[in-house]
Amino acid sequence: MKILIVHNYYQRPGGEDDVVANEKAMLIEHGHDVELLAVRNDQIQSFADKVKTAWNSSYSQQGYEHVAAAIRIFSPALVHVHNFFPLLSPSIYDACSDAGVPVVQTLHNYRLLCANGQLARNAIPCEKCVHGAHYWGVIHRCYQNSLLGSAVVARMLWTHRRHNTWREKVASYIAPSHFMKTKFVEAGLPDDRIHVKPNFVPEYPNLPPLDMAAPRKSALFAARFSREKGVDLVLQAWEELDFPLRMIGDGPLAELVREKATPAMTLIGWQPMDILVDELRRAEFLLMPSTWYEGFPVTLALALANGLPIIASRLGAMEEVVEDGKTGLLFTTGDVVDLRRKVSWAFNNPERMREMGANARTEYERKYSPNVNYAMLMGIYETVLKRGPDPYIRNAA
Repeated sequence: MKILIVHNYYQRPGGEDDVVANEKAMLIEHGHDVELLAVRNDQIQSFADKVKTAWNSSYSQQGYEHVAAAIRIFSPALVHVHNFFPLLSPSIYDACSDAGVPVVQTLHNYRLLCANGQLARNAIPCEKCVHGAHYWGVIHRCYQNSLLGSAVVARMLWTHRRHNTWREKVASYIAPSHFMKTKFVEAGLPDDRIHVKPNFVPEYPNLPPLDMAAPRKSALFAARFSREKGVDLVLQAWEELDFPLRMIGDGPLAELVREKATPAMTLIGWQPMDILVDELRRAEFLLMPSTWYEGFPVTLALALANGLPIIASRLGAMEEVVEDGKTGLLFTTGDVVDLRRKVSWAFNNPERMREMGANARTEYERKYSPNVNYAMLMGIYETVLKRGPDPYIRNAA
């Protein structure tokens, strides 16, 4: 099968990029002909670049022509879009529709509903815009705390909601969790066109085989140093904890992390994948105290793959994936006392945590391995191709 993958890279690498790379490699490994059409926000440098990007964010003729040309040259059976924002714009759906090529769209975040893509404000869930009231995103400056930037994104969302772009120009969506699917269905996307397929991580061939009996020590936090990731909760929890904690990451709260770090904490900054995996294999458990509706963090799949139990917020996909008492522990979102209690229990019950780690690895093999994920992805593709490019447009309600 010939598959055109379309992705707009942000300036800072993230989990979406890992998903794109993993899925592309998996498809090629199974014999498919895959082409990646990519643009990068690094090209937005000058003030003029920013003005042009803002003006074209609702509909970029250049984005349309870019995708249309790729379709003419490559002749794909389908186009799989991961991210169109901000350089490509939703115009790419028209390019696919005009060429008669169906579109599959992965919902990595809540960008189709929310100016900041997180359904969160001040690092806590906010759903004011779910049903189309996108002016709230402008009032609260939800996109990068910018009134103008928020107005630009709100205009894009309002325009394409009004023209039914999300309902009529995409054959199928992929949501990485059932929780995320419910939010998009609530917002008006057709239930039968949203397929749940979690993210996955491959077995890295350049790393030694996983040894579940190897000694493990310390807690691990590996995420962006920002409020929505719960890094401030970790700092508060460790004010009264002396258990070893290793912290991988960087971000807007990096200075605060350095200021508040205790002797029990080791800060090691951003790390490449092989170092991250090595850290996951050495840790007793992973901390995931996010306060927003995470979609399905790649780090979550990495932890399961490497037999690492997870202490996570009882919220969104984290509550869906982490089985309390079996593959990790859940704590009340934003509750420092409860987080501290669960961390203390974990360190005082190493054998139970090791059992949970073994369960986590089993869960990965059962649900999140490449072979399982490939079967799910091909099932979605085949459903789309059997339906064809026209019925979902003509019969859109």
